[in-house]
Amino acid sequence: MPSTRAVLGAKVLSIGAALMSLTVTTSLYAAETSFPAPKTESSGFAFGTNMSLALVDEQDDHLREELWVGYKFANVLLGVSGYFSTRYYDAKYDTGNETHVKEETFLIGPEAQFVLHRSAKARVEVLGLLGAAAGTWRRWRSHVDRGWPVDIGDPVTTVTSDQGIRVRWHLGPGVRFWPSPAFGIHLAGGALGDYRLIGSNSITESPINAFFQAGFVGVTGVPTKADTEKQARAGSPTYGVALQAGISTSPRANVDGNLGLGFSAGRFLIALGVDVPRIFDFEETIANAELQFTTFRSDDRRLELFLSGAVGHSVVDSTMLSTFRWRAAPGVRFWAAPGVALTGAVGVLGDHDEINTGDEESERQYITMFWRAGLLSVFGL
Repeated sequence: MPSTRAVLGAKVLSIGAALMSLTVTTSLYAAETSFPAPKTESSGFAFGTNMSLALVDEQDDHLREELWVGYKFANVLLGVSGYFSTRYYDAKYDTGNETHVKEETFLIGPEAQFVLHRSAKARVEVLGLLGAAAGTWRRWRSHVDRGWPVDIGDPVTTVTSDQGIRVRWHLGPGVRFWPSPAFGIHLAGGALGDYRLIGSNSITESPINAFFQAGFVGVTGVPTKADTEKQARAGSPTYGVALQAGISTSPRANVDGNLGLGFSAGRFLIALGVDVPRIFDFEETIANAELQFTTFRSDDRRLELFLSGAVGHSVVDSTMLSTFRWRAAPGVRFWAAPGVALTGAVGVLGDHDEINTGDEESERQYITMFWRAGLLSVFGL
């Protein structure tokens, strides 16, 4: 069952999310009068990212990152989303005992967003969200107990494992804001169900959970400027110094802070920066290098789809902890003003930790989905 601390934290986050959603919705409606109306009724290929927060029994599933692709019709977004996570854990103790753990989850399924109401200038939409996913899950654990002292008796090995089909669904309302005809931001919440099936039995994380979701969507092939605009608006200088900051999810349902400084040239951006796990744990910063490449750019240069990759390493204490991290992700970028962009990405992240405390030597490896949102600024040279 979830700990009291986890329950309290989820309630605080849910209240904060509700207040933020109300504030953002009110502000967006009020701000509409200063913008021309985008052609949000257009259709086109859509690429999106979602990050969902829900209180479930499994710690890894509190945060769920999803990448989805699909198509936007006039009032409906239809797509397919997917999620993947795997974890390995190997530990050896000074007593000679050993522990080995492996966990895996894979889900894929359809998702739809329906426009229930659209404001007069079509910049704000009230949504209905509906999604389902099915896949597999597996948990395996092996423990070797050599007793004490270790030279007496035979080692005892205990192995436990469970595996089966996993089914997940969600349903709820939301609100979406279109700062551009080709780029939208949404906040949503509602009900979520999560079921693990083992033969004829079923295990539920909780019968029904509440969830909160934030996401981005980029739509290609739609008009990229309103009729009232006189000319296209440049997104970024061709060459410039780049500064990016944001937050991202990481293994074991943590939230990291990200900061990078680099150089932008044409479709390429290279940056050196740091990841700060759990945001405030400054003793475990992970230095990294990141490369981004723009694969698609709209006619007015405001919407971009990009691919990114990064590698990083951290040593808190050479005798205690060493972390190697890599990540790869597609993303969407919207230039809200010349040289200033909102970014969102979902991809795969790998962490490999080596720990040596004297009493314990262990290795942990995670390969899981991650979600990142942030700001990018490019200062022209």
